[in-house]
Amino acid sequence: MNLKKVYILFVIFFCLLTSPVRTLAQESAVRIELGESPLPINQSFTITVVITNSEERSYDRFPDLSGFTKRGTSSSTINDKTGITQRITQRYVAARAGSFLVPPFSMVVNGQLSTSSGGIIAVTAEEALPTADESGADLETGEEETTVADSKSDAFLSLRANRNRVFVGEGFTVRLSFYLANDSRQELQSYLLNEQIAQILPKIRPDNCWEENSGISGEPQTRPAVINGRRYTEYRVFEAAYFPLNTQEIRFPEVSLNLLTHPAGSASAATLKPFRSQIFVVQPRPLPPHPLRDRVAVGVFHLQESLSPSRGQTGRSLSYTLRLTGEGNLAGVELPVPANDDAFDFYPPDVQQAVSRQAGRVRGEKVFNYQLIPKRAGTFALRRYVRFIFFNPQTARFDTLRPQTIVRVTGKNVTTSEKATGSENALYARLDQLDSTVVNNDNQLLIKHIANVLLAVMLAGMVVIFWRIKE
Repeated sequence: MNLKKVYILFVIFFCLLTSPVRTLAQESAVRIELGESPLPINQSFTITVVITNSEERSYDRFPDLSGFTKRGTSSSTINDKTGITQRITQRYVAARAGSFLVPPFSMVVNGQLSTSSGGIIAVTAEEALPTADESGADLETGEEETTVADSKSDAFLSLRANRNRVFVGEGFTVRLSFYLANDSRQELQSYLLNEQIAQILPKIRPDNCWEENSGISGEPQTRPAVINGRRYTEYRVFEAAYFPLNTQEIRFPEVSLNLLTHPAGSASAATLKPFRSQIFVVQPRPLPPHPLRDRVAVGVFHLQESLSPSRGQTGRSLSYTLRLTGEGNLAGVELPVPANDDAFDFYPPDVQQAVSRQAGRVRGEKVFNYQLIPKRAGTFALRRYVRFIFFNPQTARFDTLRPQTIVRVTGKNVTTSEKATGSENALYARLDQLDSTVVNNDNQLLIKHIANVLLAVMLAGMVVIFWRIKE
């Protein structure tokens, strides 16, 4: 009887123990967020997929909303001490003011089915943003695109870039679209579209470029366009920004897309017709001579900064944040850890990045959050510790961003060899004696190992108990 009681207690202990282990494991989670409402007509409504504790990113196409046109996606990734969070956002532009229904919908994200209950979107009356000009370029970009192929035809395939000469490291946008005139007398149907696109994409992805894909998947994005005074519907099937890594010529070949076609109102069988794009070339230019021209970022950037608290005290940590924003490839941008001196000790920053791909441009921000400890009283300019050198393609010149923050420090001078005292300084005691080569800090892995050991011990105990009961 006593052994049976022990067994029951063992089972209860097992259930209580495994419950928090599952909680601490931080399993991947997915949720769908709807944007704010009401909103003016010249602002985008958004649907955002939020993925936590997973670096994987696979998702269905976002839903089509009645009365709205899709206008590009953006993504951001935050990887800090609390875990990794990814946000994929689809933007929608309303065709008119009014109230619109977002019906309930589902999306498969990383193999999980996520649902949204939908809602009501209220769009207020303001002047709508224009969609396209007569050259076929989006007015949002403000830039002239390469010639649209065969734009006098009722239907044509277009592979084009928004510029054909760029600097090394400067981004340009490539789009693959199919255009069909609104007054066309022929009817077209897609034919194995996803399979055809899968065969086309490897041909138009240059090897000597960094790619920022806009995430078009599933059905093409549709939008109105006016080319040479004629109204078309654009079916955009691919869009990406490319950043050349060297001066090698980037040649985009002719690609073809097969569609089923037959005259409008005709009962004749549909025929398979190929539509072909034109060949074009993008030529990267070398940067002007500079000692760092092979390592600097290329784009238009701005620097914002903040310090908390605003005044420092020796021995107490300060949080210093540098926010780099602008247009360009932020993925490879890194700010060095400033060297320690007799005034400050610096520690490697937490880095967060958000990238937005919209209107043919890649914009974003990269945030560097430093921890620094003042070691002597005085007034110090942080511009002597951090700088960001980049090449501005608009001015064709190198530029340098420097912080403007001034730190005022009070208190008794300290050195790294002194022992920290008091609860507020205990965190920094004997930092100079720690082994900085140890970088493994995976608590989740440690928890899993402990849980596995405990499970093995409990399994062995259960075997012993059953054996004794049998005797």
